[in-house]
Amino acid sequence: MAKHLKIDELTKGNIWTITETELNQMLIEGKKHEGWAENETHYMNIIRPVFDIVYLDRKDDAQVRRLENEHYDIFSTPNEGDFNAIAIRKHKINKITDLTLENIAHLLNQIKIITCQLDNSLSVYKLFNEIRPDECYHLAASSFVS
Repeated sequence: MAKHLKIDELTKGNIWTITETELNQMLIEGKKHEGWAENETHYMNIIRPVFDIVYLDRKDDAQVRRLENEHYDIFSTPNEGDFNAIAIRKHKINKITDLTLENIAHLLNQIKIITCQLDNSLSVYKLFNEIRPDECYHLAASSFVS
């Protein structure tokens, strides 16, 4: 992550760029600020599609082991009632629809987005033959300028 984001700077576009550790720190800092209670639902609507979050008692060894086995990172937190820890796990990106298109939302009525498995050359050939695009962009490709 290039710069340290604050909880109120999170968007559906940049949430994918942060780690579990960074999210934990954002939550701790965010809960200290005035306005957290009014905005918590908004923040969680951004966070939950990307991260699983479980509040727990760190002394519950069975739950801690289960969550660690499920690849959660577990962090101690300021005491929140019966909970003194938070377990956070980032979802895997399985398909293009997991990502947001908000950075190109202003173009969506002018373009057509088509997904394709590039490791299957026959399907790529058939797609190009059928669609015959004027332009094509591989959005997962590395940039290169010679």
